[in-house]
Amino acid sequence: MKRSNGFLTVVQRLMMRELRSTYARVPGGILWAYLEPIFTVVLLSFGFALILRSPPLGQSFALFFASGYGVFLLFQTTAATFGNAFLHLKRKGRRHWPEAILARLAIGTTLAMSVALSLGGGVVWYTGVPGLVDLWGIVEALALALGAGIALGFMNCALFAILPVWRPLWAVTSRLLFLVSGVLFLPRDLPSTVQWILEWNPLIHILSLLRESLYHGYAPLYQSSFFVALSCLVCSTSGLALTILCHPVPRAARRRMSA
Repeated sequence: MKRSNGFLTVVQRLMMRELRSTYARVPGGILWAYLEPIFTVVLLSFGFALILRSPPLGQSFALFFASGYGVFLLFQTTAATFGNAFLHLKRKGRRHWPEAILARLAIGTTLAMSVALSLGGGVVWYTGVPGLVDLWGIVEALALALGAGIALGFMNCALFAILPVWRPLWAVTSRLLFLVSGVLFLPRDLPSTVQWILEWNPLIHILSLLRESLYHGYAPLYQSSFFVALSCLVCSTSGLALTILCHPVPRAARRRMSA
């Protein structure tokens, strides 16, 4: 029991330190995590409303963009928070890396999920429900987005340690993902060759599942939750194996977790 309490104590301390270092020094603190997606959806809705008469689905630009950006933000925030688990650990603190990953996982998933739900709930309250809604499909899409973020976070944990150049490359790649994941468009509106290429992106499937659950009558043929789950399993397993290979679990940490 003492060993278990010791492990949880370290996790709690790392969580508090992470919250203080990330949000306490910024005016507004954690509030910006909620305001940033709201401003993004408002700007996207206003900008596209000047160009298009109606969104690709439904009648509300805000709901269309919130359904895409909320899920993408859930994935991106989880992946970024989890992938940088080693960033603030000093050399002596490396013996606590299992606790650091768990602490960042708890913070990242809780914050990302609350932001996504707040954004989606606020937009639905403002615009109204578009019609028949599949609640189970929404839950499944959010769970898959969370799982994809955790899986890629595991992979980034290892790649950031093995290949330092991957950090700036990932910054570019994450911006590219925003453009090719269906946040701003529907894959069905693109040429068939482009559709086939984009179907290898798991985020396309997740966003399509959420929009299929929100908009009655929208049923993309390519959507596959199994493909997303399999991709997450392969990515997380490979990332965990590489992380343990690069940073073996310290003996003290194994004792703390063995209670």
